[in-house]
Parts: sequence; structure tokens; C-alpha cells
Amino acid sequence: RMEQHGSDVFYIPVVKDQNEGKGVTFKLTIQMDKKAQFSNPEHDFPQFVTYELKGDSMLAEISGKKEGKDASEKFPMVRVK
Repeated sequence: RMEQHGSDVFYIPVVKDQNEGKGVTFKLTIQMDKKAQFSNPEHDFPQFVTYELKGDSMLAEISGKKEGKDASEKFPMVRVK
């Protein structure tokens, strides 16, 4: 879900079988025309969640440090018509 508190925007995903069913809060830290990045430096992994529009598609990416090393996973999405 998305929430706004004052001028801050937060993305709060819930992942099945993780975090005891509770959401993890990521604050909107970068917003450009077609890109938004949410961050939570205290979270184990990911610390960043990024969404970027590319024509009729969207790329979601989770990234950050995992076991002390840089890691990322991309999730390309295509609009269904």
C-alpha cells in the first residue's frame, strides 16, 4: 500500500510468509518523471525498491546489501491489453 504522512510518501509492501505478515515501510526518496525509488536503510534486504516506466512496460527492482555484498533483482512487467 501507499501512504502519505505530511509531505512524505511511503510504500509498504507485505510479502507472504515474511516478516510475520507485517508490512515493511520504504520512504519515497527519489521521484523523477518516470522513476520512483523508495528506501529503508535499516531493512535487511532490500534497502531500495525502484519502479521505472519504460514505454508500455515497467521495471521494478529491489536492491541493496545482502550478506555484505551488493545485490539486486529485477522484475520486468508488460502492460496487458
